[in-house]
Amino acid sequence: MRRRGRSDGNVRVTIGQVAALAAVSTATASRALNRPGTVSDALRERVGAAVARLGYLPNQTARALSSLHSGLVGMLVPAFDPGHAEVLEAIQTRLAAMGYATLIAATGGDSDRAVGAARAMAAREVEGLFVVGVELEGSLGALLDERRIPYVLVDACGGTPTKASVDVSYAAAGETVGAYLLGLGHRSLAFLCRPANHASQPAALLQGLRAALTAADASLPSEQVVAGGSGGIRASLRQWLTATTPPSALVCADDLLALAALHEGALLGIAVPGQLSVVGCGDLLFARHTTPALSTLRIPGAMIGAAAVDQLLERLEGALPTGRSIPIKLVIRQSSGPAPM
Repeated sequence: MRRRGRSDGNVRVTIGQVAALAAVSTATASRALNRPGTVSDALRERVGAAVARLGYLPNQTARALSSLHSGLVGMLVPAFDPGHAEVLEAIQTRLAAMGYATLIAATGGDSDRAVGAARAMAAREVEGLFVVGVELEGSLGALLDERRIPYVLVDACGGTPTKASVDVSYAAAGETVGAYLLGLGHRSLAFLCRPANHASQPAALLQGLRAALTAADASLPSEQVVAGGSGGIRASLRQWLTATTPPSALVCADDLLALAALHEGALLGIAVPGQLSVVGCGDLLFARHTTPALSTLRIPGAMIGAAAVDQLLERLEGALPTGRSIPIKLVIRQSSGPAPM
């Protein structure tokens, strides 16, 4: 008679076989896999060697039924873009080290998609959820509260003391950039960001930038604030630089826009930073390799991810939600300099 196994005909290795090969009881083998901190290093290594030799795969469904835990954590993101890559990697790496698997869904900035993705994750019995760079709409928050899914808002510009959140201090960063450029003699600035999908972060950055300028009796006219993709950069630069009083500095809400600005500036014969200083946001890997190297705001993705996991673990243990703000550092390179005389 054929032994019971998987539908593909291959017999599933059992925890009992792992225990027998490791010369321990089934309970001890299970404890070594599910609660490794409760057994010695030598025993854990012996069980691990048996797992590797037999190709044992835990039955996640049975584990969830027996322990009331799925081992799954969800993440909602606006898009799979470079801006949050370091944050997501930090979260996923740390969770994996603790035995959690992650489910990730991109919402495209659409609240209905966010709610649909959260419902699908709830159906998979996720133990917690990270809402990354996505504003918590009423329907999404209501769903998570109704399903009693602990969640952490990450880089969502709007965390409050009543929500578990890890925010990035974009407004303070905007003030830092403003003070830096004012110190270099710049009085006429322009600001470039993308349209809607991730609008709260650029808005906070712009708010801080304007606050710094206002304090120095300078201003940022609305006609020198453009929300658009890289395709509109050349037209905006032409319009700004042919004005009676052209801006001498351009602040971009992300490094990709800053890169596009450097490229278009080179095509137009604009000297950077001689005629125009350019500052980005993100400090993506390419920022130090542009020509000239890009001055930018460094967002500490690994620190944000670690803080977010800490917040979720505290929620899972029943702690009250708290908010935390992560500072941003200005990295000065060659794309910014004194205002032209």
